[in-house]
Amino acid sequence: MASEFLKNKWKLWFRTLDVKGTGKFSKDDEHMAEERYTGLIQTDPAHKAKVIKELQELTDEYYFGGKQDSITQQEFVDMQNEYYKAGKDSFIERMKNCFKKEIGIFDINGDGMMTRDSFVKASMGTGQDNTDLLNKFFQSLNPNADDKVPCKVLIDAWVFFTTNEDESVKDVIKESLEERL
Repeated sequence: MASEFLKNKWKLWFRTLDVKGTGKFSKDDEHMAEERYTGLIQTDPAHKAKVIKELQELTDEYYFGGKQDSITQQEFVDMQNEYYKAGKDSFIERMKNCFKKEIGIFDINGDGMMTRDSFVKASMGTGQDNTDLLNKFFQSLNPNADDKVPCKVLIDAWVFFTTNEDESVKDVIKESLEERL
């Protein structure tokens, strides 16, 4: 069973999904985020359809957990806890797969690097509009001279956030979400 510390981090994670702040992550939230994100990246219709399809597959598999319409914060936390109780190693692998898929969707040119612009647009797609805080977080990931961060850095940070129970270890995702949400 996961610690309360980890469960509280999953609650923070859920808040990034709950675009309307209703305490539920619904298909409406999903569609709102998809439309908002694809509008921000100003992509052609074929790429927009591909991105939406990939986001829907991701959310169905990792966020809705088989539910058809919506999931509450407690249901989301309970779902993560069930996966966690089944085995921490398999849960870590699940989170790696989740964030590889998710961050891969936002790696627009597929080079394995996340630009500041791509990161900000992906975050804004979920209703996080404070660009100062988004830029501050991106900077904490130590972007290179081209203002890019390897996608693996973001993936590893999210996996750490969703799986680490050691409160004494710095967690950049946790700190950023607490400041942004």
